[in-house]
Amino acid sequence: MKTIGLIACCSRKLQYAAPAHRLYCSTLFCWSRRWIERHCDSWGILSAKYGLVLPETLIAPYDKTLSRMTLEERDAWYYSTRLQIDQAFPESSFIVMAGALYKQVLDGLNYTDPLNGLGLGKRLAWLRKELSCTP
Repeated sequence: MKTIGLIACCSRKLQYAAPAHRLYCSTLFCWSRRWIERHCDSWGILSAKYGLVLPETLIAPYDKTLSRMTLEERDAWYYSTRLQIDQAFPESSFIVMAGALYKQVLDGLNYTDPLNGLGLGKRLAWLRKELSCTP
């Protein structure tokens, strides 16, 4: 069984279209990506606008988050994104680095979240230690 990493999108993005793995540029996203690339067979991004995005997919910047969606919009996002995940990564286990709203799309799947319950500062500290990053 393959292990697939999933990282939530972030608000800090380049101001022009780029491959998804470069578009998102917050420290948390970049360090999460580095950790996932070391520990998973493949990975993707949970995007509030695009659903599941593979790292090399060219996308434009946007300003959208699950927390600002209506319940109906989130339900539609969960449904379509879950279909994308099921099609792209059948019979896989997952390591996810995302907040609670994004993780709900994985309900019923085999996943772990090494950063579960940690605030931003503690997430960064954990990743810094794991990756031996300098601040």
